[in-house]
Amino acid sequence: MRARGRDGTLFSVGLPDRLVLARAGARLVRARHRIVLVEGNYLLLKLLPWNALRTYFGCSLFLDAPDGHLRRRLVRRWMDHGFRARDALRRGQSNDMVNVTVVRKLSGLSDRFFPSRIAACPRSTEPPNSR
Repeated sequence: MRARGRDGTLFSVGLPDRLVLARAGARLVRARHRIVLVEGNYLLLKLLPWNALRTYFGCSLFLDAPDGHLRRRLVRRWMDHGFRARDALRRGQSNDMVNVTVVRKLSGLSDRFFPSRIAACPRSTEPPNSR
């Protein structure tokens, strides 16, 4: 959430599936919206400024996925954005999978933890701190 309008409307970032860059103010959250689902890799981090957001969430979830599954999805995402396979793999390894490690190691407790149900990929890490 970025800014609050005079009528209490919140403006949030929107990230359309086909775009790599987020657009500020792309989504409106109005007082009539009872539930707002906020997703993001860093939202459970125990680091500033991310940990300060925790007070705004009524419930937190952590969805786990095996590294192999994440790697394939991330590489496919970069290829869908026009990257060649080699460059997509490099970007996934040097950036995205590094972020996966950071999130797993530095995330705080979630209210609910959902382990991976993907049978094709064995779990490669234990869940982060979860209740």
